[in-house]
Amino acid sequence: MKRNLTIDILRGMGLMIMATNHVLIKLFPDRFFHFPYFNVSTSFNMGIFLVIAGYLAYRSLLKYPNHLKWLKNKAYYLVLPHIVFNLGLYFVSKTGITEWGDLSSKWSFGQWAVSSIFFDAGEWFLWILFICLAMLVLVHKLNVKKGESYILPISIIVLVTILIPMVNGEFMRFYRVQFYFPLALLGYLIARYQSNIIEVITVKRFAVFSLVMLGVYALALYLSGWNGGWGSIPFTNMFHQPVIVSLRFLQVLSILPMVFLIGYGISKIPLVSNALSWLGSITLGVYLFSMIFTKVGFGDGWLMVVSSILLSLSISIIITLTLKYLVFRKVNKYVLGVA
Repeated sequence: MKRNLTIDILRGMGLMIMATNHVLIKLFPDRFFHFPYFNVSTSFNMGIFLVIAGYLAYRSLLKYPNHLKWLKNKAYYLVLPHIVFNLGLYFVSKTGITEWGDLSSKWSFGQWAVSSIFFDAGEWFLWILFICLAMLVLVHKLNVKKGESYILPISIIVLVTILIPMVNGEFMRFYRVQFYFPLALLGYLIARYQSNIIEVITVKRFAVFSLVMLGVYALALYLSGWNGGWGSIPFTNMFHQPVIVSLRFLQVLSILPMVFLIGYGISKIPLVSNALSWLGSITLGVYLFSMIFTKVGFGDGWLMVVSSILLSLSISIIITLTLKYLVFRKVNKYVLGVA
């Protein structure tokens, strides 16, 4: 399937934010969660990735009628790296290359394996992404067999789950699925009705709409206690969590038009768009390795921060490209039958 330039640009932008967050969390473990930057960047970054994933899933499912095989391929690219990375992270932490909550000294390998694969320790995003894609396959099958009349009630039911107090406990990260799946479904619906949307919304109208929604985003960010953490609003315990989660969901929805508008604008700048789109095409590997190489900078203050971010990205890119061209091309050929 032909790559989408704007989508790759957005992936590249999101990856740079993600890598920056990984570095800052390790450099400032006690202060980072109180930075305004943290509350702004984490309010939408991962959510945007799910919207993009849902958008691409719809277009991909149309081209591959064998949905079970499609899902098997997604498991190979998402679940397998999730497991291998989390298990490998335990041993990497013993080398001193990375700091990951002192897991090598506080956990046995068995404890870490169970916690990182089945609970909420270690890398979590790839597993959530796979579960959301698996649920989209079910939605797509229902859409194909039963028709579009089922899409609206399904969407309403999914959105209502946001208002239900989130699943208590971390097993299989179900509480994350509860939040992120509606965003993946949103991306699926945007792709499904893209032609209808284009008919009624011009670039100028979309720009005005993006500015209005940016104001909504700022309001939602303020109401969620952006300068004091997500739990700073004095709601009662019964309504506190659903309100906070709803505000976080509204933040992703309201910033989404502006993010896509920025991506579209960058696509008109060849040098920047080429760099970001190229980075967006190798997102998976860079995302994983940037979690390991966080304290690799030099100097003090801002020099340490900037050098750590740049070196983390550089090292992650080199390792990703090396594995991609020397290892995974051969593995893909024998496992999936693709070059």
